[in-house]
Amino acid sequence: MGRVNRWGFAFPFFIVKYGITWSTSTAENECMGATATAVAVVDRLNRLLLQKCPKARTVCNAAFSIVVGDGTARLYVTWRGDENIYYTRAVAFFDLQIDLGLRELSLCVKKIIDWGKDTRLREIKRALEAIGKADSK
Repeated sequence: MGRVNRWGFAFPFFIVKYGITWSTSTAENECMGATATAVAVVDRLNRLLLQKCPKARTVCNAAFSIVVGDGTARLYVTWRGDENIYYTRAVAFFDLQIDLGLRELSLCVKKIIDWGKDTRLREIKRALEAIGKADSK
């Protein structure tokens, strides 16, 4: 992974777990742990942002994950609510043994990556710039 910003922070938003030698529940648990960590990283940024700029708009802390195996894929979204509880919801199930399932999964992956490269990245840059300006005062 290349350098993300001047502080060297990275803000993951999409976790993919692939394999056929493990149980689906093990892979799902690993994905949930990884996405919870991704959510926690953004929450840390948001706490710092609000500490430095109390009126600032926070960064969306959602993270997505996909578990792929045995000809299927499951898409999840994880976030942390205002009450500091982590939530994970299954968003979609794809049968990769049929063309339609693979096309639908590809479309979802593209939309998630586009969101991460556009909206989410803009939010993170805005937050880091606000923190940087507050630190320089």
